[in-house]
Amino acid sequence: MSVIRAEDLRKTYRTGFWMRPVEAVRGVSFEVGREKLGIVAESGSGKSMTGRAILRLVPPPGRVTARRLVFEGIDLLAASEPAMRRIRGERIAMVLQDPATQKCGSSMPAKKSSSARSTLIWIGALLV
Repeated sequence: MSVIRAEDLRKTYRTGFWMRPVEAVRGVSFEVGREKLGIVAESGSGKSMTGRAILRLVPPPGRVTARRLVFEGIDLLAASEPAMRRIRGERIAMVLQDPATQKCGSSMPAKKSSSARSTLIWIGALLV
């Protein structure tokens, strides 16, 4: 069983005078069980945007779409905002890389999760 599955994940913004769509994340697909998945890419390639799209942390006029975006059997695109707030931080979280030190989460205090099934998205590398 997969922990997280994304099919054709896209994050789109409408910008400019004509409000033309610009894709910040374009067609990302992956499926991860309990193993770790690392995404290593150049700065500005969309690693953090992908993590924010998964967590649905996209302010307007941004829009997240996917053929499928499922975390532990929960359709993240259909989940209500209160449901997403319960999921974020407790069951899935994102740790951003500090570009000054090239370390991930080095200054973050340790937080013990009450759930043994917590999932971490680590951007700089994506760990699920």
